[in-house]
Amino acid sequence: MPISEEDINLNDTPLWKGFMRRVAVLWQTGCFLLLSACAFDVVRIEQEPAYLLPNTSLATPFTLSAEVTVNLSTGYARRLNAGTVWQPTGRLSQGQVYATKDQILTVEGSNIHEAHIVVDGERMVGFYLPAKGTFSPLIPPVLLELVSAGQSPSATPKGR
Repeated sequence: MPISEEDINLNDTPLWKGFMRRVAVLWQTGCFLLLSACAFDVVRIEQEPAYLLPNTSLATPFTLSAEVTVNLSTGYARRLNAGTVWQPTGRLSQGQVYATKDQILTVEGSNIHEAHIVVDGERMVGFYLPAKGTFSPLIPPVLLELVSAGQSPSATPKGR
């Protein structure tokens, strides 16, 4: 007796249907696991456009006389080291922008950005992100213990 095409067609057999059902379930499970493993929390750094004006003011360099820890809204903290010398690099409407070569300063969310500090008087009010040309506010502002260039740390007033 010759074998016909109907005898060879395995698509209608219970064994084949059960196999395909298992493959579909495994495929769906694999896709779910892959997509859920790729998900991560997106932590954004609050930023607003900023235009850095050239440093034409009478801003002078200063030295930070005490270490300062700054808590960011993203949940990360940054430490500004005592003894770092900060040079004025420009001005924003929010304050004077300072950069240092004494330490690397970044702000971090889902990405990491190089940062300069923005100071208004003796309060650090935020960060200037030079690669993005944006200002990131620091809430609340942090009081800095500053020593102007040419002063010794003992000449700074106590109790600030």
